[in-house]
Amino acid sequence: MKPVENLEDLDEMIDLEKHNVAEEFLLESWIEASGEGIETEIIARSAIIMALRRVLSEQGETAARELADEIPGLFDTGKLRADTALH
Repeated sequence: MKPVENLEDLDEMIDLEKHNVAEEFLLESWIEASGEGIETEIIARSAIIMALRRVLSEQGETAARELADEIPGLFDTGKLRADTALH
């Protein structure tokens, strides 16, 4: 592991680790729901709606709309591709 050069690097590393842990939790839930016979599209729509509702209730409509508006850009930047899907 490289040494931390500045606080921005440290903040980025912490943020990345939080994303990784969150994805692990979500993947576990996804696998469990799928094992119960719930279709992928239903799980996905439910997860998106739940996430937006949570942001809405905790941070307000502007934050929820901004998050929703980021989704199309994930395709454009390559952050959302079939080969980076759930394991």
